[in-house]
Amino acid sequence: MKTNNFYEEISIPQAKATFPNGTFRKDDFFIIENLTFRDLPKHCKKVKCITLILCEEGKLRYEIDGHTVIAEKNDIIIYSLGQRVKNYKILSPTFCCKAILINADCLPMLTESINSKLMLEKKLLDTDTVKLEVEEIQSTCWYFTEIKRFTSHSRPNSCFQPAIKLIEVIIQMALEKVADKKEKELPNDLRLCNKFIEKVDEIVLLHKPVSFYAALLEISNSTLEKIVRKYIGTTPLAYIHKRLINRICIMAENASKQSLTIKEIAERTHFKNVSALSRFVKNHISMTLSAYRKKSVDEQLRIIHHTNLDQIAVPKVLPKNDKPEYSTPLPS
Repeated sequence: MKTNNFYEEISIPQAKATFPNGTFRKDDFFIIENLTFRDLPKHCKKVKCITLILCEEGKLRYEIDGHTVIAEKNDIIIYSLGQRVKNYKILSPTFCCKAILINADCLPMLTESINSKLMLEKKLLDTDTVKLEVEEIQSTCWYFTEIKRFTSHSRPNSCFQPAIKLIEVIIQMALEKVADKKEKELPNDLRLCNKFIEKVDEIVLLHKPVSFYAALLEISNSTLEKIVRKYIGTTPLAYIHKRLINRICIMAENASKQSLTIKEIAERTHFKNVSALSRFVKNHISMTLSAYRKKSVDEQLRIIHHTNLDQIAVPKVLPKNDKPEYSTPLPS
């Protein structure tokens, strides 16, 4: 007999009381299969655990944190701690789903390829639904089956770890899909600018001309210049040179500890000779690389990082009003 507990909050203890046929491992995670619209809460509910809902058939609509989300077949719905869900409405009589509820205390075990628990929670909080491809939905259903198999028997903690890894796979799959979706939603010229930034970071030491990057992006040189000026505020060549000088200076900082010579730095950065490297460095930081090496750490940081061009990647990750401001000028 189901109780009304599940209609108060979304949590593992309440789900265990409401769905006695679910499978669980202590209060670490809980699996509910064959959920229908009738099983979903009718009123506002606070989410008290990470919740992944795999939509198997049909379509529904719900409100979360003040906005409306529509989920359909092959969507994974993702809730995180503190969110509030309400007003579920069925949009298809065939709707059915299954769910995994995960205790937030398990998150440290799910972060092998994610920097921190807070980062994982933030990503989940920014996510409503993730669309999976057919082959992915089949794999995900298999993951659910395997997790259920692990949780349906009394096993030592060592056997709990594979189930945690399977959950991690599902979460990672979901987050990757979210990233792809957000990237596709960007304006085309901004996506091209982001790709240009990524390619420069990858191959800047090879001294490729602007035309090489334009060809990689399958656009003309003039189109690339227009895009880079719009989002970065400089020319593609100036941006490439700025990234290159940063890499050279950082290498010089490391070299001072590794006893690399200026010649070895020139070789590693693919300059023809020391003279060519020296001219390039002096043109950009108004001093030789040897002089730069003698500067204090704070002075070195100011020289290569406190410039407008060094904020080029900020539009990818920060709102405009969050850009750091630097007032210390470069040496003249």
